[in-house]
Amino acid sequence: MGWRSGRRPRRVAIVRLSAIGDAVLIVPLVETLKRALPGVEITWVIGREAYGIVEGLPGVEFIVIDKPRCARHYMEFASRMRGRYFDVVLGLHSSFRSNTLYPLMPAGVKIGYDHQRSRGFQWFFMNRKIPYARQNLLDRFFSFLEALGIDGRVERWELPIGPEDDAWVQQQIPGGRGPVVAIHPAASRPERNLATERYSLLADEIVERWGGRVVLTGGCDPAERQLGEAVRSGARSKPTNLVGRTTLKQMAAVLKRADCVVAPDTCAIHIAGALGTPVVGLYAVAPSWLTGGWASPELVIDHFSEAARRFAGWRGQNFRWRWRVHDPRCMSLIQPEEVLEKLALVLDRKKQPRDAPEPVSVDQEDDCGRLAIGNAPNASGW
Repeated sequence: MGWRSGRRPRRVAIVRLSAIGDAVLIVPLVETLKRALPGVEITWVIGREAYGIVEGLPGVEFIVIDKPRCARHYMEFASRMRGRYFDVVLGLHSSFRSNTLYPLMPAGVKIGYDHQRSRGFQWFFMNRKIPYARQNLLDRFFSFLEALGIDGRVERWELPIGPEDDAWVQQQIPGGRGPVVAIHPAASRPERNLATERYSLLADEIVERWGGRVVLTGGCDPAERQLGEAVRSGARSKPTNLVGRTTLKQMAAVLKRADCVVAPDTCAIHIAGALGTPVVGLYAVAPSWLTGGWASPELVIDHFSEAARRFAGWRGQNFRWRWRVHDPRCMSLIQPEEVLEKLALVLDRKKQPRDAPEPVSVDQEDDCGRLAIGNAPNASGW
């Protein structure tokens, strides 16, 4: 690993405002930068929501902003950039609102996406571009370092989860018989979710087949909370429902505590993968090779090609990078037995005699600003 040629950058800025899973994937880029460029000053412009998972990451100055919505927001950002100069800006965020931040960041080199993957005319604001390639998110982000002249990778995730988060999870999920499986039912778009009754069936089968303990995780969005309650209500085993009742780092600590995670195309896949927890990823709206699949590839369930043929008329033509199958029937292609077969690859090694424990009691609380369990402050939706 090293810097190939030219003057070494001393000040590098990263721009990625969202989303949570993307922020997780940028952590190894930070580690690689620190290894390849000792003493480099790293500034990360990030949105408030995504900041919740990386707050406290060592060796990084965070500039936390809301996505700009008016002239005042741009003026405030310009004020924060006054007197700064970056050797390099890595434009990992490509959208109209984020692109208008780049002219306000003085820099010698600004690296953005190729024309095919650039959004909102990002290419207009950049003086270098990464080449197009068929890549997943992690490889795509590392392309920015390759364009910068950095060889090699440090694929190490040091997510700043504190001992207080681990201790809180230990209180909610104490040691006991049987494996712990976290089901994260909700993606950011409902079209990427399994049907509620299938999540409930999975929870019951995990308890029945492996004597497991099932925990539901998710954010504070009302739709996520409603889905979590519906999954719990529809399951005979009444899994522990922590949807909307944790901070983001507590949720990450739950995924670290789990023996396996089941999730659709959402941030939980990236968080679990970063923490080394096996994850069964469920894909049909978008292909797993594009949006995930880098963690636990042997556990991925991907019906995108079938969905594209059946619901979008795809006949094997070249895949377009922005192509998704926006049809509510896509996820119905994933059958519960497929998920259970993948879970068996992990849980058969941990099978315990049938002795299902009582689910942890969680008080119901409608106010997402107040946590219903433990003493975890500052819960927020994501």
